[in-house]
Amino acid sequence: MLAGALFTLASKKLSESGHFSAIEITVAMSFGGAIFYNLISLCLGNGITPYIITITNLDVALAVLFLGAGCSVLCYILFNYIVDKLPAYQASALQVNLITVTAVIAGVLVRGDDFGWYTVVGLVLMLGGIMLLSRQEEKGKAATGTDIVTDIVE
Repeated sequence: MLAGALFTLASKKLSESGHFSAIEITVAMSFGGAIFYNLISLCLGNGITPYIITITNLDVALAVLFLGAGCSVLCYILFNYIVDKLPAYQASALQVNLITVTAVIAGVLVRGDDFGWYTVVGLVLMLGGIMLLSRQEEKGKAATGTDIVTDIVE
């Protein structure tokens, strides 16, 4: 939780500086994470075994590519873009609430999970909660004289 909050605030500061785009922030974050987690793996004594498993097993390689390049990178580019356009707390709330919706949709489309009435009800409740949260935040902003549209445009 703390790391996520620090990442969001750092991303906001970098994007506000005007020196870095969402893609540049995501690339730097990805390389930093790769170095950090590979060093941890090596320190734990895993050696190159995880790499050999990934390279020699097509299913594992495709899963790593899908989750790494497809999901993580694209989602963080979008998140860094949203952090640039919205206040950090709104971007963070939006991200947290949309993770479940995205996971359910991906499960149905990619894994063939059931899409029954209970799934629809769950998605409607999640999206309704996001809309309700956004509406309450807009009202709170209007009471203080700040308009959310101004935040998005800037």
